[in-house]
Amino acid sequence: MADYSEDLTRAQAYLAGDPATEKWLYGELRRIAHFLIGELEKAGAVFVDREEAVSQTVFHAMVRHDRHVIRSYKGDCKLTTYLYRVVRNHLVDVLRKERRHQFVPLTEAEHESRASGPGESTASLAELVLEHIEQEKPADRLIKMSRWVDDNSYEEIRERLKRELNQQVSAQHVAYVLHRNRKALQEKLKDFRL
Repeated sequence: MADYSEDLTRAQAYLAGDPATEKWLYGELRRIAHFLIGELEKAGAVFVDREEAVSQTVFHAMVRHDRHVIRSYKGDCKLTTYLYRVVRNHLVDVLRKERRHQFVPLTEAEHESRASGPGESTASLAELVLEHIEQEKPADRLIKMSRWVDDNSYEEIRERLKRELNQQVSAQHVAYVLHRNRKALQEKLKDFRL
């Protein structure tokens, strides 16, 4: 088995505040981050701001959570191998975060086709939601209308189902139906913009 005690000593020196080790670690992290960003971009990834991604990565490894990344190094592999994995995982997180918050502006034609008059956009949204609810089974429709139109509690919805449709359901079932409906509406309305 290989001996990585020198790498472990280097990590401990950084934690002790050695400026030379800090400078070396900073340079290694930047080098690894730039290399991995290049590799990810070759594979089709797009970073909004490369330098910001590098800075975030260096901060994550060297400073964040009381230097948790370096403290977690156990000396079971080369320090640079360990850092490579940390940097790669952090860059993937940065990409996911950027993709989640990406803004794509509408063209003029898309704007006009989605809402040609004042209030029309909101009206068509309401129609879409009502149309979606109307396609459901009577029990599911009653659950959704009771919650979102009448603002009933889960217990009140259960009582109403028993009274009006003679159906006994649990509060968990009511929650499940409402959750499933929210997910379906999110999917249906993902391209809808006001």
